[in-house]
Amino acid sequence: MNKAQYLNQPFVIDEEKWIPKKKKAVGDQSSIETPPLGNTPMPVVNNAAMTMAKNPQTNLTRTEEALLSPSEKIIAGRT
Repeated sequence: MNKAQYLNQPFVIDEEKWIPKKKKAVGDQSSIETPPLGNTPMPVVNNAAMTMAKNPQTNLTRTEEALLSPSEKIIAGRT
């Protein structure tokens, strides 16, 4: 029997050789219940200051500076 695998024929694989059987291993921790996370504070983010932080020279935000093309920066800086 030829054991070569050709690209123009169906792919043949021996599943038992490559897919392991499901069994509990020593030290398997998948069934351990974890306690819920305690009260954690919400992060403080000042969105107003972040969105309004414009460069006074270009009149653009950091995001606009990073994403706009040079011609778009000129147009956005005028408005």
